[in-house]
This record gives sequence, C-alpha cells and structure tokens, in this order.
Amino acid sequence: MTNLQKNLNGGIISSNSRVFFSSSLKTAQELANDGANLEPLKSIWGSYILENSLIHNPSERGTGKTLLSLQLCLAISSGWDSFCGEKIEVHGNTLLLNFELNEHVIKRRMDHLFKNPPQKINQEKYEARVYTS
Repeated sequence: MTNLQKNLNGGIISSNSRVFFSSSLKTAQELANDGANLEPLKSIWGSYILENSLIHNPSERGTGKTLLSLQLCLAISSGWDSFCGEKIEVHGNTLLLNFELNEHVIKRRMDHLFKNPPQKINQEKYEARVYTS
C-alpha cells in the first residue's frame, strides 16, 4: 500500500489522486451536483462489486461464501475477463479476510481450486492473498 497516502481530512488518496474515503457534510443538492460530474464506476465483478468498494459477505455457515470469495479473488488477480458470467473490468491484487474457517480448510480449498481451475490461474502480475484469523 505504498501508493496510498492520507490527506488532511482523513481520506485515503491513491497515487492517481483519487479519494477512496473521506468524511463530509453536504446538502442533497451539493451531492447531486457533484454526482453529475462523476465518471461511471468500473466493474470489479458485474454489478455486484464496483471499484473502490469494501465488501462484507454475511451469511450462515456452509452457504459457500468463502469458496465464492476465493474463486473471485483468483479471477480478479489472474486477469480473467469474467467470472460466473459477470464482467470483470478491474484487475489487481486481492485480499480475503477470513474470520470463519481455519487455515487448514483454506489450504485444502486452494489446493482444489489450483488443481481444477475453470480458467488459467496466473499469479505473476497480481496476487490473491488470504488473511486467516
């Protein structure tokens, strides 16, 4: 994250000067005026995940959250054009924060995904990382 810096208002700014987070208090009209000049957000995964988003995926145990997230991280970091029929326009490093399953289970799932990928997994340019607690 060396290409990120904090601005004076507490916002996080990338090397291309885009603000990812910033606190503000504005009127509805000011927000509408600002919104009229914004470029459309790029798709990280279809209309489900857009650029500059933090995703929380809550659901009951055993519904496939972690497997879907692992596959999506690999798709984004491997440069796939789509995943499950949904377009991917932004590629880069990914980080999955796993607070549910132990590392042993994650290792088994990653082994399975690397042995049976739906497309080529390429981790040379970008990486998929998993933090397990």
